[in-house]
Amino acid sequence: MTTSTITLLNRLAKHALDAPHAVAYRFVASDADDARSITWSELDRAVARAASRLVKSLAAGSTLLISSANCLAYPVAVLAAWRAGLRLFAVSAELSPVEVTKLSRDAEVSAAVVGASRAAEAIAQSISRVWSIDSVLDEEETTSTPPRDGAALLLQSSGTTGFPKVVQRSARSIDAVSDAMVEAIGFTPQDHVLATLPLSHSYGIEHGLLAPVWAGSSVTLMNGLDVRTLTRELGSGGATILPTVPGVIEILADLPEPARVPRLRRIYSAGGPLPAGVFHRFYDRYKVRVSQLYGATEVGSVTYADPDAADFGPASVGAPMRGVSVRIVDPLHPSRSLGIDAEGHVAIRADSMFDGYVADGDPLPLVDGHFLTGDLGKLDARGRLTITGRLKLLIEVGGMKVNPLEVESVLREHPSVGTCVVVPIRQSETMFRVKAVVTPRDPKRPPAIDELRALARERLATYKVPRVFEVREKLPTTATGKVLRHLVEAT
Repeated sequence: MTTSTITLLNRLAKHALDAPHAVAYRFVASDADDARSITWSELDRAVARAASRLVKSLAAGSTLLISSANCLAYPVAVLAAWRAGLRLFAVSAELSPVEVTKLSRDAEVSAAVVGASRAAEAIAQSISRVWSIDSVLDEEETTSTPPRDGAALLLQSSGTTGFPKVVQRSARSIDAVSDAMVEAIGFTPQDHVLATLPLSHSYGIEHGLLAPVWAGSSVTLMNGLDVRTLTRELGSGGATILPTVPGVIEILADLPEPARVPRLRRIYSAGGPLPAGVFHRFYDRYKVRVSQLYGATEVGSVTYADPDAADFGPASVGAPMRGVSVRIVDPLHPSRSLGIDAEGHVAIRADSMFDGYVADGDPLPLVDGHFLTGDLGKLDARGRLTITGRLKLLIEVGGMKVNPLEVESVLREHPSVGTCVVVPIRQSETMFRVKAVVTPRDPKRPPAIDELRALARERLATYKVPRVFEVREKLPTTATGKVLRHLVEAT
């Protein structure tokens, strides 16, 4: 697997020289008076100090795990890890101790940076070197060291038709996706990005850290979705770019009183389909076109629909970014490409492609160098991609992806569960929740719902825990005993 020094750090150094007093990052909580900020020169120095401390403790190529909610220290920790030549493994602060322990073992984690998270205690017990996320901003003097080779980004993929895996993306991948996003979306040093998505997620880190740092755009970080804070920052904060998910756009479109968006020029959606009705309601209220973006953890952000283009279509996720090839292939015969407007399996090759899966011996799902995404789509005559469905099982929950197979494997550990299937239940045009349907091993002793919920909460991240549990005598199956998920969803 290829790793090297990362050009993104040179961009940071350039901003520190060209605009030393401009704000690089702000972090805001529900109380506006709690906002803290860091300038480009302060960020550059903080990254250098933190990297020097990491170099003293960890060899180049070691894996540093970060488990924290969004905060001002988060981008410092990420950039410092890369300056120190480390593999930075960003995991959700919502993961359970069981999940984090397994991921740490699979990725051979050597040290961790931890904030408030469900797994903080388990990390402290299982990893010998652990630093508090707050300590990343310590200002004690230290000898600066030059950037080392070995920088890489590890992220947890939700999986397509199988279980979640750990993806490794090299410095080459990080630089390529950063450059391509800035060019396609148009980030500039005058832009103010409102970043509500977790930086532990591929979409969150790319649009809340990689593209803004590459371009020199200012970023306001939020920790999760708080509608009052979101609307305040769109108005008084003067956000110009908002990367978000369909559920947030639906919330904004349906507010009793519309938010003020005096400077918003780019709002785009990813992580799931954007219904036409939501697009039109948002436009009617704010007179800003919501565009769509498409990507995957394994390849990064790869297509973007330019809302200013004459041929813009709100249903499309846009044209390939620079360095990206998109093919539509026959789902049954992936080596055969399909023609214009034919629906098939979306396959992607990009300069930002991943190196491979960590701790996984399976061959990569590539055909002629193209990654099989698990999504269904079609290309029009202009090369624009429209996503029409999916081959994979993932359920979109608030912009996060839940793999039903993972949840089912946990619930089947309950001694009273016979079979189990996890399906989505629709809450609104854009929002889904997770439902678990189980059958009892012994019909006379069905599993208790509170026990199933407790097991799920213990073993899974909060967003993966089913909202609804149901016990049935039997589930619809094929002649070979395979559960028919679509029939469960329909009942």
